[in-house]
Amino acid sequence: MKESRGPCPGWGNLPCGDAQIFHPSHADQVAGILPGQALGVRGLGRSYGDAASAPRLLNATTLRGDFALDQDKGLLRVGAGRSLGEVTALTLPWGWAPAVLPGTRHVTVGGAVAADVHGKNHHVDGAFCRHVVGLRVLLADGSAVDCSPSVEAELFGAVCGGMGLCGLVLEATLQLAPRRSSLFRRRTLPCAGLEQALDVLRGSSATHTVAWVDAATPGKALGRSLVHLGDPDDGDGPLDPATEAWMGLPFLLPFNLVRPPLMRAFNQLVWTAGKGHRGQEGHQAYSDFFWPLDAVQHWNRLYGRQGFLQFQCLLPEGVLAQRGAEPFMELLRLFLKAGGGSLAVLKTMGPRNEATAPIAFPGPGATLALDLPASPAGRETLRRANHLVADWGGRVYLAKDALLDAATFARMTPGLGAWRALRERWDPGRRWQTDMSKRLEL
Repeated sequence: MKESRGPCPGWGNLPCGDAQIFHPSHADQVAGILPGQALGVRGLGRSYGDAASAPRLLNATTLRGDFALDQDKGLLRVGAGRSLGEVTALTLPWGWAPAVLPGTRHVTVGGAVAADVHGKNHHVDGAFCRHVVGLRVLLADGSAVDCSPSVEAELFGAVCGGMGLCGLVLEATLQLAPRRSSLFRRRTLPCAGLEQALDVLRGSSATHTVAWVDAATPGKALGRSLVHLGDPDDGDGPLDPATEAWMGLPFLLPFNLVRPPLMRAFNQLVWTAGKGHRGQEGHQAYSDFFWPLDAVQHWNRLYGRQGFLQFQCLLPEGVLAQRGAEPFMELLRLFLKAGGGSLAVLKTMGPRNEATAPIAFPGPGATLALDLPASPAGRETLRRANHLVADWGGRVYLAKDALLDAATFARMTPGLGAWRALRERWDPGRRWQTDMSKRLEL
């Protein structure tokens, strides 16, 4: 098996030490190194913090496995090391596509299972693991086990949303969604503030909804939003998802380009353009609809060598019913004061999938995501935000997190004890381990 050594930071480019990296060509090679020291799993490195960082790392992208599509039923058996972008490109020409897609194509199938990723359609279709029919999982003792919601259901639930800590996903069987076209019908509705944006999101019948939020402009403009409503085009059309990155950053900038004055100007342009298309329906290509940030390759390098912090929280419906959008506005003001929060993304969420791990993120309510530079002030702001979310009965997304402490995470996660019991059963020796799992005492 090939080995290499080097730094493996998250997408936030926070400093980290070198890792010993294993590049297996098949699962048997992984089983051979498990009896040694603890091992972390890494896919395409799109988790923002330390969820895929560890002193010893397995490069799971080499475990590509089979690719078998039932063209009549839309059932796909696929190796966990393949990316969702590749899966979409291969299945869409046959009239099928993954039912749930996150904000980037550069996520492996295994990573999507581990984080139980969600997209713009959670309020309708749930998160990724709702559409997983079965998994083949490599356990810490080196054995490979097939599991599903009805066979070895406890293992299936521990792995789905379990952040790669109960076993390595080798293969997944997915129920794809039918698609007649690679185009989406989309319209944009400007909203003066977050309260109005939440009302529009909740009242929409669209299958895919998301709001862009101005988090950089102080005063009355803070929180103004552009709500994007989309549905798959139901007419026969092209079945080609490919839109490649049109530009990229070839190196890490020595300074942070995402500064408040520049972002205020950028947000004003976005807001003005969005208002100009008020209510107009248009068509958008698949990639542009789901993965707009992928148009700029290595956009994370804009933040410079210090890196950046990503924050995504979920607030429950009860809090929003009592206080409306005010908790989210409090977070926007907090991030603005620290010089971050250039823009934010707001989504409403549907019911929780009780078949997934207790530490899985998706659930009912609304979620707000925003970022800020990884400066000392930014780090302190993020810690403050984490405590506020815990006070409100919410939780944060572990695939985005870098600074959450174990005590605050325990306050956010009522089922943490049950989760630790699951992990104790499937990995009593803690063979699967990452910097995040150690930080959160998982």
